[in-house]
Amino acid sequence: MTKKKKKQRSKSRVEILQNHKRVGKKFIPPLLQYPEGKISLVNWYRDFLPEFLWIALLCDQQGYRAAVDNAVKLSDIVNSVVRDTKQKCGFCSASDYLSISSDERAELIPKIDHGLRTVLDPCLGTILKFYPDFPMGWLVSGKWMSETSMGLEGLEGIKNAVRTRTDRFSKPAMECQVLAWFMDCKSGKIKFPAGMDIPDPNLISEYPETDRSRAMAARVRALLKAFAGMREQKSDWVSSFWRQSFEISPCEYPSEDIVHGLPEAKDLTGILEIGAQFSSEGRTELRDLWNKARIDPYEPARTNVVAGLLARSLQFASDIAQNPYLWRMPIGAILIRCMVETEIRLQWLIKCGKKEDFKEYIDFGLGQEKLLVEHYKRISQSDRPDQQMILDDIEQREAWINSQLYSFLLPVDIGGGAQGKDLRTLAEEADVLDLHRLVYSPLSSYIHGHWNAIARLNLSRCLNPLHGGHYLPELPQRPTSFSCALDAVNSYANCYELVSMALTGAIVESQAALNYIKDLGPAFEAILEQAD
Repeated sequence: MTKKKKKQRSKSRVEILQNHKRVGKKFIPPLLQYPEGKISLVNWYRDFLPEFLWIALLCDQQGYRAAVDNAVKLSDIVNSVVRDTKQKCGFCSASDYLSISSDERAELIPKIDHGLRTVLDPCLGTILKFYPDFPMGWLVSGKWMSETSMGLEGLEGIKNAVRTRTDRFSKPAMECQVLAWFMDCKSGKIKFPAGMDIPDPNLISEYPETDRSRAMAARVRALLKAFAGMREQKSDWVSSFWRQSFEISPCEYPSEDIVHGLPEAKDLTGILEIGAQFSSEGRTELRDLWNKARIDPYEPARTNVVAGLLARSLQFASDIAQNPYLWRMPIGAILIRCMVETEIRLQWLIKCGKKEDFKEYIDFGLGQEKLLVEHYKRISQSDRPDQQMILDDIEQREAWINSQLYSFLLPVDIGGGAQGKDLRTLAEEADVLDLHRLVYSPLSSYIHGHWNAIARLNLSRCLNPLHGGHYLPELPQRPTSFSCALDAVNSYANCYELVSMALTGAIVESQAALNYIKDLGPAFEAILEQAD
């Protein structure tokens, strides 16, 4: 590759990830470029909601305005007994209460009057009944704990408090965040400029209808990100909450009622017929094209390889067109990815390939076969039930190799593939890099089982709000992609036009592909009418 092309290639990468830092083959986003330990990622649902669970229950049981009054009252009482000024804060986080000493606790309890006691006990006690290590549990009166029985309705209350607040932008979640922020403001933990009043927390009752409520919500959400860093007290309460929740409440699976791309119709005759017609017409036009092709019988490597790759493309397209159930993910994606690889390789061989490249392509494939035979010979030395079957297979494979090139004259290449280049390089040199970037690479996730593939197709979120949104192994009804058949036939059509130009000197469109694309729409509409 020339220096000019290398510069162009580098420039295209910078345009895509220009604010990322390249480290090896990784591109690091700006926020992750800070030294390790200088930045930590936090999540409202996972990291903050357990700390504010008592506020959530207080809001649910008393209403938001009453919750503000009672929470601030508790905060004032706690700050009145805390002696260490560094520990003074709004005491909105459950873990804040671990910092209060036994002497301070003994002084604090009598200051909780009857009115506040009747509010706190049902709220904090409900959590304590199910979570024995709840950091605020010591505030609950022993009398309430002994006289109050708590059944599943208590756990349902906790689940509902969490469920309605998993989205930090929701009104119930914003009420918790604003109340926690207001408690810190009242305690002096959050400072305001001289002469500036603390905003009214009741403005959030207008959220999200008014501009001023949305502005307040935005400021509070931004400040919440610094909330954890402002806390001196560190505890295991958050992780303990989620782990205890898993023990006391089972997973909840999603409904299996999933809408399919292809309805379960009684009759797929129309789809099957046009698929069979495409396969038949494709076979006929393939032979017609070869009858017109300029073939060199003395050195047929070029046309042999091209013929095989084009026939492979037609085979995939025919099988997909005739079987709508192959349109389902991930099978459809895996098959299309195979076709795109064939298309890229064909593009490179026809546009860039020299005579020795076609020979190298053949030798590479034969070398892979020879390598497999050697492995079979190794395992055939041991006494095993299928030994004779393996020996027969070895004999057949060696005969097939020797019919083309004697095995003892055949090199074995264990590198990345024919031509000694990866597929991306072939795509770039053949000027079809977008085909690799936008189709081949994304579909490779389904081949290798990358997270973006299995998370979509093989996992479902646990619907129990007390489980933190973990995933469950699932075999959901997979969506059927109508475009899968079109992509397959279009890929074949591209290959057909490319080969026709290379072998006959004229671009010839695939009539089989054109007919299929024209007929598929009406056939699919007929299936939709059946489903209705």
